[in-house]
Amino acid sequence: MRVLFLVGLPQEPFTQERLQKENDEKRDIVQGDFIDDYHNLTHKGVMGFKWISENCKNAKYVIKIDDDVFVNIFHLIETVLPVVETHPRFLFCYTRVNNTVARNGRHAVDVHYFPGMRRLPFSFCAGPFVLIPNAIVTEMYVASLSTPFFWLDDVYLFGILPLITGNISLYHLPKCHEDPNDALECFSSKAQCDILAAFAWDEKAMFSLWNYNLRQYNERNPPPTPPEAPIKQPYPRQEEKDKEKQQIFNI
Repeated sequence: MRVLFLVGLPQEPFTQERLQKENDEKRDIVQGDFIDDYHNLTHKGVMGFKWISENCKNAKYVIKIDDDVFVNIFHLIETVLPVVETHPRFLFCYTRVNNTVARNGRHAVDVHYFPGMRRLPFSFCAGPFVLIPNAIVTEMYVASLSTPFFWLDDVYLFGILPLITGNISLYHLPKCHEDPNDALECFSSKAQCDILAAFAWDEKAMFSLWNYNLRQYNERNPPPTPPEAPIKQPYPRQEEKDKEKQQIFNI
């Protein structure tokens, strides 16, 4: 498994110095030639597709997560990945269906996009957690080369590009977009929590979710009891050896 962080160009020089130091030590940063800004997340995603296409040809799948999302790795391996193996042309995510086209607010879309429409004519993946079989990543990157830019990254990367690529469907994962408080309650109170991914908006929440998750796994999968060591026979005492020798000489 390889972990990578996708970043753009920071505004402050000292941040770039820290990024360079991190990459020199860990080799875990892919940086694009664009300002790291909310409206440039689509550029960041396409950059990721390109890098994966060129450098991860042997990977089975790619998981894109936001940096404030906790993933239940045990549930992922035990429950989700077996399904992925039999669905090679699906994106696995929390799907958005019949989503409203916002014309105001943070996610406002210009009237030139989807003119006259109140709702998007296609479904897409919510971006905090998306699992992509690697076989289709290159196809989606190639589709991006001829598909006009759209700034809402979830819509573009996991809605428009799969549509343009063709023969790609979305597999809905119901519990990979959870509130951190609900996730903490689930992991701390249940013997087995089936939440796959949840937001963890601070370091404390992230560590708490991991510790509860690990405890649940260990309780379900206790380490095997080691076999009892065979009882070793004590070495004969020296006087017993001498006695045996004397008996031999007396025969």
